Order: sequence, then structure tokens, then C-alpha cells
Amino acid sequence: MSTYVDTIAASADDAHEAQDGTLYSEVASIVRCDGATTSNIRFTGGFRFTGPPFANGDTINTAVIEVFPNSTANDDPNVVIKCDDQIDSPTFGSTDTPHDRTKTTAGTSWVATAVGSAALDSPDFTAAVQEVTDIGSGPGDAITVLFVGNSDVLGKLRVHSEDSGTHNPELTVTYTAAAGATLSERSFPRGERRGVLRGAV
Repeated sequence: MSTYVDTIAASADDAHEAQDGTLYSEVASIVRCDGATTSNIRFTGGFRFTGPPFANGDTINTAVIEVFPNSTANDDPNVVIKCDDQIDSPTFGSTDTPHDRTKTTAGTSWVATAVGSAALDSPDFTAAVQEVTDIGSGPGDAITVLFVGNSDVLGKLRVHSEDSGTHNPELTVTYTAAAGATLSERSFPRGERRGVLRGAV
């Protein structure tokens, strides 16, 4: 089993948008992921990671994202964690926002209160990562995690973004390579590899 760890490293790799299509930002110091009854204050936040080495045929064992709420006033997650359901997920932009993305069928609920204003791991969302891997992702294809605010009680979750200059979101995935695959066969498109690969066997 191998472990992949990566952090957000570019402004356009995290963003948020209200679910009524307003208030898009990729440059704010926080990513808003609020749940709420009305769509103009209910947000979808997105986090893109550019160097996953796992590929179609691999088994995803665990997947969590570490985030850092910016205050105890914004530490009440009320979201479903999904992924962007496409191969090599692109950067965010005003015409390609987190809420616009096609989302995986698989999702993990994260509903809690007062989780604190320190680094914490999300619940495991292995099924969503496996779903993206199974559509044909290859090594080096970017993957985007989406925090989709629920349509019910107000729950503010606002976490530090890459633009905050500190506490960047961090993805950790453990996976088992398909039988016969070797790390030497896992080339990285575009000459990039920022993720850390640990414990390969």
C-alpha cells in the first residue's frame, strides 16, 4: 500500500461559489463551504490537487482532506464531500466554478458543530475518489474535492485557502496499485509531481 500527500499550491486550485451562481471567488483568503436553507448563502467549496499517482485499476483504501477553519465562528460543517467526476479536473474560473462541476454519485456526509479552529481531518471519502479513479484517471491527472453545502440548517464552514498564505488544505490518500503495476510505470504528465509518495511496497 502507498500513501499520497499533497497540498493546494496555486490560487486557482481552490475556490467557492454560492449555489445560486453568485459570489464566486478563487482569490479569497477563505473557502466558504456553508450549508443553509437558501441558495444565495449556501456554498460549494472546491480543492484541486494536481499530482495523484493512483490510476484506473488501483484500489483506494482511504481518503481524507485536512482543512483549517479560520475561526470558531466558522467551524460547523454541514456538507457532503464529493469529487469532480471527470478525468484531470481543471483549475477553477468564473465559467468553471466548484458548483458547476459534475459531482460524483458517491459522497460522504460531514455534519458537526464546533469542530474548532485548528487543523482537522474530514471524514473519509474513499468512495468518491474511487469513483473518479474508475472512470479512467491516470497518474498525474488532477483530482478535485468538493464540499457541497447542505440545503437545511445554517452551518458555516470557512477554511483557510491557498491565498491565506497559511494552513493550505492537504489531501491524503492511501491506495493499492493494480496487480502488475510498478511505480516506474507511473509517469507524471506535464512534467509535474508535487505530491509526496510514501511507503510504496
